[in-house]
Amino acid sequence: MIKKIIMLIILVSSLTILTADLYISGFNQAEFIHRTAEDSLKNYFENELGLVVDYNNLSFGITFNAYLPKYDDDAPLDELRSSDLAYEWDERYLTYNADNIGLKVGTLSESFGTGMTFRAYENEDLDHDNRLEGAMTTFQYDRFKSKAIYGVSANSNNPENDDTFAGAEFSLSHDYLTWGGSAIQIREMMTTTSYSNRQVYSSNLNLFFDFMDIYGEYAYTELEQGIRKYGHGIYANSNFYLGSFTFSAYYKKFKNFNYSLNDLPTLNHADDILYEDKPVQDEEGGMGELTWDNAFARLFGSYAEAWSSDYNYRLSNGFIETSKELGDNLLTLSYEHFERKNRDDGHWSKEFTPTASIDIPLENNLSLYLKGAYTMNEEQHNFGDTENFVEPLLQTDLMYQNYALSLVAEAQMEDLSSISDAEYWVGATLSASLVDNTSLNLFVGKQKGGKLCQNGTCKEVKPFEGVKIEITTKF
Repeated sequence: MIKKIIMLIILVSSLTILTADLYISGFNQAEFIHRTAEDSLKNYFENELGLVVDYNNLSFGITFNAYLPKYDDDAPLDELRSSDLAYEWDERYLTYNADNIGLKVGTLSESFGTGMTFRAYENEDLDHDNRLEGAMTTFQYDRFKSKAIYGVSANSNNPENDDTFAGAEFSLSHDYLTWGGSAIQIREMMTTTSYSNRQVYSSNLNLFFDFMDIYGEYAYTELEQGIRKYGHGIYANSNFYLGSFTFSAYYKKFKNFNYSLNDLPTLNHADDILYEDKPVQDEEGGMGELTWDNAFARLFGSYAEAWSSDYNYRLSNGFIETSKELGDNLLTLSYEHFERKNRDDGHWSKEFTPTASIDIPLENNLSLYLKGAYTMNEEQHNFGDTENFVEPLLQTDLMYQNYALSLVAEAQMEDLSSISDAEYWVGATLSASLVDNTSLNLFVGKQKGGKLCQNGTCKEVKPFEGVKIEITTKF
């Protein structure tokens, strides 16, 4: 009897100690979509469940997605069935972290340096996912840091097959500088029987002082693909601080330096790319920024240019914005110019967009945001005639305590005189915190697609018409 009591005490004590250090958190996100487009099924449902379990130095996480059915923009309508249930493990990982070392096994979202040489990440808004399935170790001692990664990622052209990645990175910091480097080996499938092998070596240096900071990174790559091809990448930026002024300068240059597991900086305010119709082969460009914060107003300006070595591809982007507090209100005025040319196929485009917005706090936790934009476009395709059209936008956001309502109306027309023939996109988004840790997001209407900013958040959205209901619970 005494032995049983002792065993029971030991069991209860062990469970008490275990649960004292055990923490469980996660989320569940359910989304219902009703589309009114003719080339789509009408109803879709998606549920995403994420769970993280922490115990002492260990952490285990999973994310599971279920679709009924899973929507695919490229799938023919006759191949979609509303009863087709699809599911996938979106993320699975186990991590161990001690004072100086760390280990992670499973789904990896990581990068080296700025991501110019290596970045594995997921962006659901852009349907991008090149995360690795593999293992990573980290080590840190005093001012020395390092990480080593081995994993596989789905081939960009044939997702049924995997590319392999192995790489290591280190950095050593001092009072006024950080120096680092990395080495990468990538094996990509070209055909069912052939692979390419790529090696990438890089080094970076960061200097920082009270009045300025400078960062530079250089990378060299060798690609073995029947023949040996060489490439390089250069990225640099600097910031200078002079009283209320901040001056920033950026530079990039790439030659044969584009592959599936790196993320090259765009270096322009519009965050757009030089090449629309093919991967980056060679590119050079720079950007300058000026910020002036003073008691009267805030001023920000940016100008960027990029070009190919033969100058057949060119891009320029200018942006200026000023913000002024008018009592409790905040008025913002901006103007953006964007131009891109492609001499190979006789394509060029220009955009001019003046924008005005005002944020008005009202009484009793009520605030109002108003925005108006007017985009003027000029385009030419295949050396043809020039097309001109305008795209006005009006937006109203109303926020009260835990509720936010956003109304967006956009149109596209040749000019204001042809407003009766314009195409319109009108949509409303309601965001609300229903109870503790549970939020609702409801959209009704039609979205044009592109970059959308609502209720203080910006993201890329696809063209859509219908109803979306999203409920997220965190625990």
